[in-house]
Amino acid sequence: MVAADQRCIDAGAEPIGGDATYIATQLWSTLHGFADLRIGKPEMAWPPPHHFVADTLKHLRLDRPAHG
Repeated sequence: MVAADQRCIDAGAEPIGGDATYIATQLWSTLHGFADLRIGKPEMAWPPPHHFVADTLKHLRLDRPAHG
């Protein structure tokens, strides 16, 4: 995951919060928590996983290279 985050940064993404290792830890923690909570609380109205992942990447600014 660190290497994938670094490739995003190398491609021009400007993530919030630090280097590729920090970002990978943040992503892993967030997505692990999402998966664990979905299992533990199936009665909740969870967003589709692909939307949650896409929004998480967007909020971390890893979804596309920066403009300009």
